[in-house]
Amino acid sequence: MGNISGDAIAASVTGTCDASPGGSTINTLKDTGAGWTVNAYVGYWVTITDGPGVTQSRIILSNTANTLTVSPSWLVIPDFSTYIIQQRRGFQGLGVDVKPFPL
Repeated sequence: MGNISGDAIAASVTGTCDASPGGSTINTLKDTGAGWTVNAYVGYWVTITDGPGVTQSRIILSNTANTLTVSPSWLVIPDFSTYIIQQRRGFQGLGVDVKPFPL
């Protein structure tokens, strides 16, 4: 997910999701060592930066201390993949940056 003109990344967090049974699912990303504040990342974007599912970006609907719930569902479930959580400003699509057509 590229940073286009007019977008700005306001904050980011990185980590590695779990590879164990009961880890990430079709619509979640789990990092047992995360220790996030509940629902602190609602509306942020998570992007898989390496490993299974690399380059997938999803919007975060909710989070617990160690699990993000995302939309839409992952095409490839992240399994021992690295990720970045970003709060972004600008025009966003579901996993795709979009920009209004100039008139």
